[in-house]
Amino acid sequence: MLDGSGSMWGQLEGRTKIEIARDVMRELLADWDPTVDLGLVAYGHRQKGDCDDIETLVPVGPLASDRILAAIETIQPKGKTPLGASVRRAAQELRYVEEKATVILVSDGEETCGVDLCSLAESLERTGVDFTAHVIGFDLTGEQRASLTCLAEKTGGQFLSADNAAQLGEALRDAVRVVREVPPEAGQGRVWLDADEFGPGSPVVVHFETEKPFHPSAWIGFVPSAIPHGSEARNDDHDVVYARLGGRTEGSVTLASPASAGEWDARLHDHDGFGNEVAHASFRVRDVAARLWLDKQVFLPGERIPLHFELAEAPPSGAWLGIVPSEVAHGSEPTNDAHDLTYQKLHGRTEGTLEFFAPSELGPFDLRLNDSDDRGKEVAHVAFEVAEGADATVSLDKASYAPGEAMVVSFTTPVSYDPSAWAGIVPSAVEHGSEARNDGHDLAYRRLEGKTRGQLSFEAPAAPGSYDIRVHDTDRGGREVASVSFEVQ
Repeated sequence: MLDGSGSMWGQLEGRTKIEIARDVMRELLADWDPTVDLGLVAYGHRQKGDCDDIETLVPVGPLASDRILAAIETIQPKGKTPLGASVRRAAQELRYVEEKATVILVSDGEETCGVDLCSLAESLERTGVDFTAHVIGFDLTGEQRASLTCLAEKTGGQFLSADNAAQLGEALRDAVRVVREVPPEAGQGRVWLDADEFGPGSPVVVHFETEKPFHPSAWIGFVPSAIPHGSEARNDDHDVVYARLGGRTEGSVTLASPASAGEWDARLHDHDGFGNEVAHASFRVRDVAARLWLDKQVFLPGERIPLHFELAEAPPSGAWLGIVPSEVAHGSEPTNDAHDLTYQKLHGRTEGTLEFFAPSELGPFDLRLNDSDDRGKEVAHVAFEVAEGADATVSLDKASYAPGEAMVVSFTTPVSYDPSAWAGIVPSAVEHGSEARNDGHDLAYRRLEGKTRGQLSFEAPAAPGSYDIRVHDTDRGGREVASVSFEVQ
C-alpha cells in the first residue's frame, strides 16, 4: 500500500519522497520471491480532499513486476491520507476473514479522514483469521508515529521508521523478510506446577521441559483461562506477567500469581513474535480471606476511626483499604478507586490496625479492602455512619485588636480531628462553610495537632477591617466547624 497523498511531494536530500519510493520499489521488485503473491493499492493520488480516493492498481496475484512498475509511475500525489479506509479495503480484498492476510503500508503522514487506527486494528485482528499490518513510517514526526505504531502492534505487525532513501529501502526489505518467514511448527514441551491453587500475589514455581532449545525469546506467562488457546500473539496481548526461558530446555521460573481471583493458565510459547503456544498448566487464584471490624459504627465528622483487619495470608503488594460512600456499587476495585475519599496500602501485613478519619460529609460510608491497585476486586468491607454530634467551639480574649496585636484563640472539638485540622484568620466577607474556600483566603493559620481543646496564638492582621477565626476539621476538602468574629481598628 503506497501513500499518494499531497505530502509525498515533500523533499528529502534534494529529491521528492514519491521519487524515492518509486526507486526503492524498483529495487524491491528486482529481488521479489516469485512464489509470493503481490498486489498494489494507492490512496490520495487522483483527487484533492477526497477520503474515498483509494484504488487497487494491481490486484493481489502472481508477481507482475511490469504492471506494478508501470502503476507506480502513474501515481501523482494530490490528496488526503485515508489510511484506515485503505487498510480496511486491502484486508477485504485479501479475504482476511477467510485466509491469512498481510499488508505492508508505506505512509509519510497520519490519518486525515477521521478513522481511529487503533480501533480499526482491534476490529481486524478480532474478526480476521490472521490479519497483519506492517507499517513503514516515512519521514514522520513523533506525534504522527503513535497511531501508525498502534495499527501495527494491534495486528501483530511491525512498525519501521525511515527518514531517507536508504532507510526506506532497508525498512521495506525488513518488512518483506517478515512476510516471507514461514511460522515454525509448534515445538514440543510441557509445563507443570507444584499446586493447583494459590493466593493472590504469592510465588508460583512453573516447571518446564522442551524437546529441543526454543528461540531465545521463548516465554512462559500467566494468561486468563478464558482466552482461547493456540496463538502466541493473542496470549501476549493478555498475559499479566511472564519470564523468558533463556535458551534452557528444562528448569523452572518463579512468577507472582495474579492479584485477581479466578481461573488462570501458565502458558509456554516457543517464540515471542512468530511463535505458538506449546503447552499450558491451569491453576486457580483464590479470594483473599479477610475480616474487617470497627469498635463502633457511628462517628462524628473528622473523628478518628481505628480499623482492625485480619487476613488469612499475605496480600498482594498493591492491596489497599479506603473509605468509599456506601452508595457506590460493590465489587470492582477500579470503581472503588474512582470514588475513594482516602486510602492506605497494607504493604503485605496480615493483621493490625489502621487509623482513618471520618469524612466531613454526613451519611453512610464503607471501609473497603481491595486485593490490588491494578484492576483488582473488592474482597471485604465494613460499614459505618457519619452523624452530627456536639459542635466545636472557638473564642477570643477580646473582640477588637490593633493591627499586629497578639491574639489568644481558645478552642474545643467534640473529637480528635485529623492531624491536618486547622484554625485560621479569614476575612469576614468570605462565605462560610467550605474549608477549601477558606484555605484560599486565610491570612494565617495554626494546626490543632489532634488536640480536643487548647489555645493558639495569632497576630491581628495589619489592615483594619472585619475578620473571623475559623476552625476546620481537615485541610483535605473538609468543612468549617466553628468561627468567631473580631475587628481590627
